[in-house]
Amino acid sequence: MDTPTILVVDRELFFRQLFSDLLGREGFTVETAESGHAALDRIKEGKVDLVVADLSTLEGGLRPFLHECRSVDPAPEVVLAAGGAERESAAEGLRYGAADYLIKPFPGEELRHRIRGVLESRKLAAENASLSRRISWLQETNSLVGILERDRFLGQAVDLCLRETGATHGFAVVREAAEHSELHGLVGFSAEEVRTWVDRLFPCIPRSDGLIHLDAETTRQFGLDKTLWIFPLRAQGALRGALVLCAEKLFSPDEKLDFLLQQIAVGFDHAWRFEQAQQLMYTDDLTGLYNHRYLQVALDQELSRSGRYGLEFALVFVDLDYFKVVNDQFGHLVGSAILCETAKLLRKCVRDADILFRYGGDEFTALLVETEDQGAEVVAERIRRTLADHRFMAEDGFDVRLTATIGYAVFPTDAEERLDLLNLADRAMYWGKTQRNVVRCIRDVPTT
Repeated sequence: MDTPTILVVDRELFFRQLFSDLLGREGFTVETAESGHAALDRIKEGKVDLVVADLSTLEGGLRPFLHECRSVDPAPEVVLAAGGAERESAAEGLRYGAADYLIKPFPGEELRHRIRGVLESRKLAAENASLSRRISWLQETNSLVGILERDRFLGQAVDLCLRETGATHGFAVVREAAEHSELHGLVGFSAEEVRTWVDRLFPCIPRSDGLIHLDAETTRQFGLDKTLWIFPLRAQGALRGALVLCAEKLFSPDEKLDFLLQQIAVGFDHAWRFEQAQQLMYTDDLTGLYNHRYLQVALDQELSRSGRYGLEFALVFVDLDYFKVVNDQFGHLVGSAILCETAKLLRKCVRDADILFRYGGDEFTALLVETEDQGAEVVAERIRRTLADHRFMAEDGFDVRLTATIGYAVFPTDAEERLDLLNLADRAMYWGKTQRNVVRCIRDVPTT
């Protein structure tokens, strides 16, 4: 963190020097001003963290001074120094934005203590604001990261980047092979136009990550007289494509754009891996849900993503009660149809971003992304109630009633490794089997 800059405002040279010496010995960068007007001129230049202002020096008045300080972004903290007769005015200053005040004369240690306290509060407020911003950005991009279909993911990624940067044109390109490039999310460009030069773009993409800028002089070499911004798209460690933006005016990448691009990078890797998973037949043939094999891949991906961003997620096991009796009574064809109907019901109980699996036989699994313990319990209970209330095969005249026993575990509260999480969720479900038609968290299971 940069050394805080403190501006001392006092018409008396003695106090300016005294405060400068006291605060300078604390390691702060100290500047001085001998009038309120001079102080405001310096504050408006920026990079002032705290102002120690003598109340009688503010020739324009306290409230106008504080108002001008608050108009600066970021606004400095203001600590007032006042004579005994000015105590009431100094206290009034707290109502209008001052952080603290001291009554002259005061010990040097009191000044140092108050200044450290105000700066520490400022630091904590900045950290909280940064965390709040990131949570807000995460919520904005949550639906994006959950999209596994590549064309839809890239189309939304282009739209988000255009909105964030003010760029007017954009698209994403994925190179499947040296001779074949796929275009996604075209805005402002025609496919015919882009195909005349897009393949010559790839040699300009560096091996490093991050947004890169190509000026018009550079793009002329492949027949395009435009300024471009390019974000490499990588998956499984290799360059697979790029997100391309064209803006009439230059923009400066900021913290929010960097966060958005990080989410796009993670989401693209997920979408790419998903397509690879489809090619490897990670789908259960009967229900259309993912199968046990893909559960291992999806868990590894979510463990990596959640670990990186400090997120939680839940793993839920769902086992149908007495399903063998249904098979024995109605036959395996009816049993298979009921499993398909169960899959449809499960889809209605979870969000689009969550992932469902047929773990095997009559057992299903749900991966609930960005879900804490309470949220997992709510979803698990919704699944249990939905299955218990449903009349299976009613349209075919069977009217089969089934219940389910459900167990779950949460990352990282219960486990941080894939196998541990699987085992714990499975144990919670099997503990529930002693009663059936219940929801059990792994923390419900006796330790002995």
